[in-house]
Amino acid sequence: MNPLFKPQPPLNDITKEEIWLKFTQAEQTPRKIGTDYGISLKRVEAILKLKKMEKDMIKKVCLYNNRYTYFIFRNDVKKKKKRLVLKTF
Repeated sequence: MNPLFKPQPPLNDITKEEIWLKFTQAEQTPRKIGTDYGISLKRVEAILKLKKMEKDMIKKVCLYNNRYTYFIFRNDVKKKKKRLVLKTF
C-alpha cells in the first residue's frame, strides 16, 4: 500500500441530499457543484445517479403500499454485508 495516498473522506447523507437539491431545485450544473464542494465531476455524477435511483425506488414502493414506508440498512453478520430492509407500519 502507498503510505502517501490520502483518500477523501466519504460524504455523509446530508451533503449528498444538498447536492441533489442543488442539482434539481437550484438547477446548478454538476461541474459547478463539484467545484463548490471540492469533489470531482465523476463523483458528483455518481452521487446524482444513486440519489435518482433512491428517489425512484422509494416512489415506486410507496405507490404500491398505502402504509407509511421507510428504508433502513441492516448488518447481515453471516454474509458480512449490509442489506437494505423495507419497513412498513
